[in-house]
Amino acid sequence: MEKRLDEIKELIKNSISFEIQGKYKDAIHLLEKAIKLNPKDGNLYNRLGDLYLKLNKTKEAIETYQAGIEAFRADNFLRNALALCKKILRYDHGNAEINFTIAQLLIDLDEKGDAAIYLFTYIERQMAQGNKKEVMKAMEILKNLKLSDSSVANKMAKIYDKVGEKKKAEEVKKETPEPAQEQIPETSISTVDLQPIIEEVKTESHSQKPIVNIESLDRLEKISDEIERVTVELRKAMRIDEVIVAIDKSLNIFSQQQKEAITLLHRSLNTDLVNLQKAISNLQESSKRNLEDVARIVTTLERSISEINKSQNLIVDEITKNLNSIGGQFESTTRKMLEDLRNLTSCYESASKDVCTKVDENRQITSSLLKVGGETKIGIQTINDSLLKFFLNQDIQIKKLNKFILIMSIMLGGITTLLLLILLLK
Repeated sequence: MEKRLDEIKELIKNSISFEIQGKYKDAIHLLEKAIKLNPKDGNLYNRLGDLYLKLNKTKEAIETYQAGIEAFRADNFLRNALALCKKILRYDHGNAEINFTIAQLLIDLDEKGDAAIYLFTYIERQMAQGNKKEVMKAMEILKNLKLSDSSVANKMAKIYDKVGEKKKAEEVKKETPEPAQEQIPETSISTVDLQPIIEEVKTESHSQKPIVNIESLDRLEKISDEIERVTVELRKAMRIDEVIVAIDKSLNIFSQQQKEAITLLHRSLNTDLVNLQKAISNLQESSKRNLEDVARIVTTLERSISEINKSQNLIVDEITKNLNSIGGQFESTTRKMLEDLRNLTSCYESASKDVCTKVDENRQITSSLLKVGGETKIGIQTINDSLLKFFLNQDIQIKKLNKFILIMSIMLGGITTLLLLILLLK
């Protein structure tokens, strides 16, 4: 076993040497030998795939990465397998099967929300190919996730409709919780000209603007790209084979890259916090504005009611003559008022949804940062294990050297004794 491990180390060392010299074919040949000796090491497949890409052999690189995914999954290194899947998607955007594999890995990692995104992508591509069997298989997995998100349920119902599964679509719709609607109490006002109030409400509702910060979305996209770049740097720093070949150099490089990665993570986290604070402040301002609008409407209604009470005696004298016309005017006026109030409520609801969407996006970015931290922790643990093995090997070699010196000392003592005996005999 130790002999085979030493042979693999030597092959990796020579492969790196060829890679530095630009002799990629020779480096590939040596790595293929190393894989034959240890086909369960996912890191070897990762390095071999990178070398194929340097020769513009994308197909071979993807096949190698796929073998590496299976090796990592067998060792339960799910994050490493996930990284290789995303690397394949970078060079093969239309690979539906990889989307399905990513979804399975995310489910194993208990990240069901992200898994649903990749499952929907897989379903869309299978639907485009007319593969109903695979669509239904993925839909069953989605159903078993039991996500409480109404948008996921609505999307599932639409897919069932498209593939002709009307019954299942109805079942999903029935299971989807409907958003609660606020009940608006009916007014008991007998009659009044509420046109000024309606006009005021309309003016206020038209002046409402949804809270959509395009600049914050652009910043989020830049942050996502920055995190992807940091992740690539961290993965480069966490390669075990480089640690085995040149442990001192890799420690220095990893330390430097770790500092840079932490700096970038701090920057992106600060940006996220700023965006979140802006979103919260926007929500607070919107809530204050809406409360002021409601207070203004209530004040106007109170004034109108007081005017009704003052003019009630006059209205009683005319009520027999104008009962039908007043009833019609009151009904239409009330409907307009209720409609305007509903419009105002919907504006407030849409603004709240926009803020919730931004909060969800920030949560996803935060979870990505936590993933990067986890991967960094795994890399540090791997380096610590390698250092421990290295020091143990050094201790064994020192013990062997001490034994050799002891044997040589005994032999020299024996030879010296023999020489003295010979001299005495003479």
